[in-house]
Amino acid sequence: MATQQLNRLAGLLKSAYSATRLGDEPDADLLDRCRTGNDPAAFEAVVRRHGGRVLAACRKVLSDPSDIDDAFQATFLVLLQHARAIRKRDSLGAWLYGVAHRIAVRACDTAARRRHLLQRSASPAEAAELPDLSWREACGVLHEELDKLPDNLRLPLVLCYLEGLSRDEAAHQLRWSLNEVRGRLERGRDRLRKRLEKRGIALSAGLLPAAAGGSSVTAGGPPTHLIECVMRAAHGHPTAAAAALANGASTPMFARFKLLSGLALAAGLVVGIGAQHPGLHAGPKPEQSKSADTPEAKDTSAAKPADTQPPEIAGRVVDSDGKPVKGAKVYILYYTPKALPIPDRATTDADGRFKFTLKASDFDPTYSTTPWRGAFVVAKSDGYGVGWAQTDTKDDSWSSKLSIQLPKDDPPLTGRFVNLEGKPIPGVKARLIGVQQLLKGKDLGAMLARMKEKKSGYPVLREFVTGFEGTWIGRDVGTLFPPVTSGADGAITLPGVGPERIAILRVEGPGVESRTIYVVAREAETLTVAEWEDAGAARPQAPRMTFVGNKFDFALAPGRTVQGTVMDRATGKAIAGAIITSENVAGSDTVARADFRAIADKDGRYTNSGLPLGRGNRLRAAAPGDEPYLMQIRSVPVPEGFNPAPVDFGLTRGVVLTGTVVDAATGDPVPCRVEYFSLADNPALREIKGFTVADPDERESKDGKFRRVVPPGPGLVAVKARQEKYPVAVGQENFKDKMNGPFINTQPYLCHASAFNALVAVEPKAEDQSATVKVTLAAGKSVSGRVLDPDGKPLSGALARGLRPSTTAFGRWEEAPMKTAEFTAESADPARPRAVVFIHKEKKLAGFARVRGDEKGPVEVRLQSWATVSGRLVNADGKPMADVRLSFVMKIDEPDPTSVGDMPNRELRTDKDGRFKIEGFVPAMRYNLAAVTPSSIFATLTNGTQF
Repeated sequence: MATQQLNRLAGLLKSAYSATRLGDEPDADLLDRCRTGNDPAAFEAVVRRHGGRVLAACRKVLSDPSDIDDAFQATFLVLLQHARAIRKRDSLGAWLYGVAHRIAVRACDTAARRRHLLQRSASPAEAAELPDLSWREACGVLHEELDKLPDNLRLPLVLCYLEGLSRDEAAHQLRWSLNEVRGRLERGRDRLRKRLEKRGIALSAGLLPAAAGGSSVTAGGPPTHLIECVMRAAHGHPTAAAAALANGASTPMFARFKLLSGLALAAGLVVGIGAQHPGLHAGPKPEQSKSADTPEAKDTSAAKPADTQPPEIAGRVVDSDGKPVKGAKVYILYYTPKALPIPDRATTDADGRFKFTLKASDFDPTYSTTPWRGAFVVAKSDGYGVGWAQTDTKDDSWSSKLSIQLPKDDPPLTGRFVNLEGKPIPGVKARLIGVQQLLKGKDLGAMLARMKEKKSGYPVLREFVTGFEGTWIGRDVGTLFPPVTSGADGAITLPGVGPERIAILRVEGPGVESRTIYVVAREAETLTVAEWEDAGAARPQAPRMTFVGNKFDFALAPGRTVQGTVMDRATGKAIAGAIITSENVAGSDTVARADFRAIADKDGRYTNSGLPLGRGNRLRAAAPGDEPYLMQIRSVPVPEGFNPAPVDFGLTRGVVLTGTVVDAATGDPVPCRVEYFSLADNPALREIKGFTVADPDERESKDGKFRRVVPPGPGLVAVKARQEKYPVAVGQENFKDKMNGPFINTQPYLCHASAFNALVAVEPKAEDQSATVKVTLAAGKSVSGRVLDPDGKPLSGALARGLRPSTTAFGRWEEAPMKTAEFTAESADPARPRAVVFIHKEKKLAGFARVRGDEKGPVEVRLQSWATVSGRLVNADGKPMADVRLSFVMKIDEPDPTSVGDMPNRELRTDKDGRFKIEGFVPAMRYNLAAVTPSSIFATLTNGTQF
């Protein structure tokens, strides 16, 4: 017995030491450790640091010690399960407090039901001995109604009245302004009062303090026995009650959390593998060029002889009445990552005509070997709005008959910048970074009304406008418009945009927050909407976009200035020309949006201005040119007032890893995306602070060659080919001891093996300056088959999914129905079977089969009558939810993805009555259908339902 006690004590001391040594780590870093790997010490450090607050939250609602212990355990189990759902990483304490309060409320409901049963079964004498719970029940009702409030009203009430924070402290925790906290406290109290009155309870002055109880949030850490219980629960041994609370056995709340966790993790992976939102899209928009993943996309690695030189370009520039415009300057813009001079190529004659000839050497071929295809021929003239015509991407018939129309610039765009007190701000610089014009038959007023209704920006823009948008083409069109600076009255005038257009402006100025605004070339009210679908409480920090009308007044908040140096970590030598960009900005949950950029001078000094105030800003430093330094990310501290925040970078030299990706059969280079991941247990990472990898647009390789600066030690190179002709996740078996579910445990983020075609281990030595690797991609075997009707007869006209290998979650649906009953599934892999799915819309038939590549003969797929699902989506009050997007999701930890289905049309929405009807469910497949709404997080409608 004594030995057991000593062993237990030794274990506790060791565990406490491991957790304590992380005591100075910020919450964001501890949370990252919990997210990206099995790090018990980091998890225990979180429990020790925030356990006191969690325990206080539980005690404010619960009185029974066992209920408190169960709620305490359950709170940290939710953290383990859903760490990736936490958007504000620096607000971990507030998140845990909110979760603990909600769990405690639900535990209280369970206890109340238990008391009710006891009262019903108790004898009269026993019932007389039960305490009078009227006051406690009133507090319980308050907690219940408080829990039903939306987060933006609930959280300030919880923090200020239950946790006892001041309004300033709550604003700091929530990353809100003090005025926002004050206003939401007032609205929250009013909403809570009305809800309580409906249940016969008055929100008296004493009820909230009574509900808060006497527990101090900051009264030390949790007892040792509770830490032990949580750590046992984390290792798979929770109490039954804690597991039920955490897994949502008694409430649907965590069913929504569970789905959110999977989807949030998937979104994180999308960011990790290089997807960017359209506002930063480097290449053409989808309607302007075919995706390299579609069958029609051409391999640009080898241009046809006819494409080696651009054709002569000629055309005519006219005004809105069709009259020629003389003296207009003509330019050509195309997609290139390089910022190059944009000279005028021609000037129109008296008849408005122009003609010019260019050579291939006049273009940068980084993005495309034929950049003149899909380029923009742009014309500008004083007194007119800019005009353009896009060249054809397929042939040269466009080259001599371009027509560009210039509208009268009447009136030009004007506006005024003011501070939060309404006073004008002089010296604000506005740069044009995009221009959009209406599609034929569309109207700006209808567009704004649609945005207001949908509460989203980009989906509506896609319906109404086209033009210049994105990092590269926006940068270039901006060079044709000199920046304008506000005068003493804060006013600017920006000529040359034209009527019924949208000008995208980047606004910067001394001491103010830099912003991107969309100026509509008509008078209109200011409108702020989510960039994409408004997820409401699910993504409170989702990026938003603001539209203002012509002759606008726009208020700019104070901005944060960051100053520092970039040095060699080993030698202390300045790294001149280092590039410092924003990785995250306060108030936004997206990453890799380089809206802020600075270049270090000869002494390594830099200044980055205009970041939002508050926590959440992070900067990335990269060495200039080909200097072999690893990139580094640092968080921006929040000093008092508006003082500049100091952020210094110490970059570490790495190993230059070069390589090639070739086809196994032909030896030809394979256009692809190449990413590097360091294994999480790489010893070198202990000495490398803020390790990160290349930006998304630097990971593409059109000729199969790549260069990366990587740390020494074990890592992997992951390759995704542009063409869908190679099996998926080849090489995953070499990392089976490093797997974390479907992920390989890597840094700076987890590697999702199925998102790549090949995974190759690399391990450069610390003493090496360079290393090489060759990646060979081999196509798998083709599987032939045919589609049959229910009677066994060959059936043509079916729509197919999965005929080609794909790194997307479900695979890709073909665009056209099959002309015959025969099909060929390309590049099958026995190690990873693939689902081939068929839907026949006219006959309402569906079926699927799994292909492996080692079949003895042709595969026959007999279709059956498909299933139909109809239903109605309502909110908590039973009211219909109209125009809500329904989507099919693949769970991250799905054990058999080949049995999970989706639909060819993934844009499904409820009607005005909240009803939906979905046809085409395949017999014997499972489906996960989710509803994305602003008022709730994610609701699973069918969770793994099999038809």
